[in-house]
Amino acid sequence: MVVYEQGVPIQIDCTHSFTTSEKFPTKEALMAWVREVCKRIGMVLMIGGSSDGDRGRRTPYVIVRCERGGHYVGKKVPGEDDQRPGKRSTGSKKCNCPFKLKGTREHKDDEKAEWKLDVSCGIHNHNLFENLHGHSYAGRLSKEDVSFVHTMKKAMVKPRAILRALKQKDPSNVTGMKTVYNTISKLNFSELDGRSQLQSLFVKLKEDEYLSYHRSNELNAITDLFWIHPKCIKLAQSYPYVFVIDCTYKTNRYGLPFLEIVGFTCTNKTFSIAFAYLDHEKTENFEWALRCLKEAMTSCPRPNCIVTDRDLGLMKAVANVYPSSHHLLCRWHVNKNIFRIIKNIFI
Repeated sequence: MVVYEQGVPIQIDCTHSFTTSEKFPTKEALMAWVREVCKRIGMVLMIGGSSDGDRGRRTPYVIVRCERGGHYVGKKVPGEDDQRPGKRSTGSKKCNCPFKLKGTREHKDDEKAEWKLDVSCGIHNHNLFENLHGHSYAGRLSKEDVSFVHTMKKAMVKPRAILRALKQKDPSNVTGMKTVYNTISKLNFSELDGRSQLQSLFVKLKEDEYLSYHRSNELNAITDLFWIHPKCIKLAQSYPYVFVIDCTYKTNRYGLPFLEIVGFTCTNKTFSIAFAYLDHEKTENFEWALRCLKEAMTSCPRPNCIVTDRDLGLMKAVANVYPSSHHLLCRWHVNKNIFRIIKNIFI
C-alpha cells in the first residue's frame, strides 16, 4: 500500500493487494479470497451489486465496495432537525469511498466457467482499521463456526467455553461474547435431533426401571414420552389429595413442552410424581399424559383436587380424565395476572 499525503484527505492505494491473475472456480471462492485479503489489510467490504446472469442475457458478476462507500441517505433535514430540542446527535461511517472491485465469470453461458477479479478503483479516502476488534461485520461467524457452536451447544458446553474454543481454533477470530449468545439463542434442536434424544432417554428410563409410556409417529420416532418412578407412585398412594400440574414451554434442550406433576405431603412439602415431554401443548397431548398417569396409578385413589394455571387445553383434559376431582387455579398465577393488569393503574 502507498499512502499519499499532499494536504488533502489521506488516500490509501490498495490496488496491489487485490491485483491477482488467479482464477476462481466459483463466486463463493472469489469472495472468500477477497474477505481474507480485507481481514489482512484492515478493511471491511460490502457487496454493492450482483447478478446471476439474468437468464443468459448478461455476464454474471459481483461488485465489491468498501463499507464506507456512498453517502448516507436519511430523512434528516439540514438546519432544521439539528435545532430540534432533544434531538440525538447522529452520524454515519460513509464518506463516499471510491474503492471498487468487480468479479465476473469468464463465459456467461458456461456455469462451470471460472471467475476473475478486476480492480476498478483501489483507492480509499480514509484510514484503514488497525484491527477489527469490536467491528460487527468482522465478528460474524462463518458457516463452519455456526456448526461448531451448534455441536458444542448440544454437548451442553457453556457459552464462555465455546468462545474460548473458537479463539483457539482461529487466533485471528474477533468474535465477541454477544455474537456467541445471539447464535446460541437462534439455534434449536431440529425435530430429528429432539426425537433421537427422546429415543435415548426412553432407553435409559427402561434401564433405570422407570415406568414409562410413549407415542410414535409414522416414522417410528417418539413424539410424546411419559415416565414415573415406582417410589413416586408409593408417595402418591400415601398423599393422593392435591396434585399440581404445570407445563414449561420449550425451555429445555429438546425444545419440547415439559409437563411436571407434583404432589403435597401432610407437612406441606412437595414431591415429584411424574414427568412428560409432549409434542404440543394441546388438549389431546395433555389428555394422553393424564391417562398414562391414571393407568400407572390404578391402585391409587383419585386426587381430591388438581391445581393448574389457566391453560385451557390442560383444564379441558383434567375435566375429561378426572371429572370427579375438584379443579382450582394456581394462586401464584392468579396474583401474577392481577398485578399485570392493575400495575398500569397504580404505578
